[in-house]
Amino acid sequence: MCCRRLAALLVIAMAVVGSCLAGQVDWSSSAFSIHQRSDGTPLDGSFAFELGGFADGFVPSSDNTDQWAAHWQAAQRAFYNPTTQIFAGSFVMETNAAPFDTSGQGYIWGLSLDHPGEWFLITSPVWKWPAVGGANPPVAWTVQNSVSTVVGEIDRDGDPYFLRTGAVSVSNPIPWVTPTAWRGSHFSLAQIAAGTADWLADPDGDGLTNLDEMGAGTDPLVPDHRSIYTVSASAGNALQVTVDKVPNHVLDYVVEMSDDLVTWRNAMADLEVITESANRLVVRDRLPLSTSYRRFFRTTVVLSE
Repeated sequence: MCCRRLAALLVIAMAVVGSCLAGQVDWSSSAFSIHQRSDGTPLDGSFAFELGGFADGFVPSSDNTDQWAAHWQAAQRAFYNPTTQIFAGSFVMETNAAPFDTSGQGYIWGLSLDHPGEWFLITSPVWKWPAVGGANPPVAWTVQNSVSTVVGEIDRDGDPYFLRTGAVSVSNPIPWVTPTAWRGSHFSLAQIAAGTADWLADPDGDGLTNLDEMGAGTDPLVPDHRSIYTVSASAGNALQVTVDKVPNHVLDYVVEMSDDLVTWRNAMADLEVITESANRLVVRDRLPLSTSYRRFFRTTVVLSE
């Protein structure tokens, strides 16, 4: 595990942002059920499930798994919890651009870097993306109400399992950019050996480390200063932070909080998550802005492989 702070301190801005209605998809598996790999081994915490769709009219099948990653567009990712035996997410629609248009087909795809030959993909004819700005109740896409299992198996009676992944070729591309792949795509073998690609190195001298550059989606060999976040005051006069994420990279974005700019802590438990998707994280302080206390925020990017 490697951890590096990204983009230092956030400064309070007093712009007011409005709220908007949006279509929402609640998606999940069944809690406290037996979920297994194809060999009968229980799923572990390395498995992640993504809500998303396939672009360019591509229709996935068990015969074209080597092409899935090239067409996949993730909306949201949720990791499997082996203790509660569930994955779950709540996705607020940000766009109806293809493949997330209202006639677009939705899917849930599960896979793991630790077990690259074990995949799971399900869908249903009724899994069509809701309209952005729609005021209807959230739609529920669950393993229980799925109809079509493209890869993997479902036994709705839960005996001997509820969900089981299917075996695919370990040479199939995955839709995630790993830290190793990212460094390999930006640096030569000689640069990697010389330490130029080390996560804390700053080869272009722009003040951003290589890990900062991966989290921002920028070129580590070209100086730039792209900011991945904005900060404002919400309509309720609470500090709100918006983080632009790089989709499909194997990393997490975490907001940290400090009262004195010296001691920092993970602030996610103190913040209300407004939006979390493959492209964006929006969180809001649960306390309104006040002159009686100071609160500072910064973002941290955490990656693992």
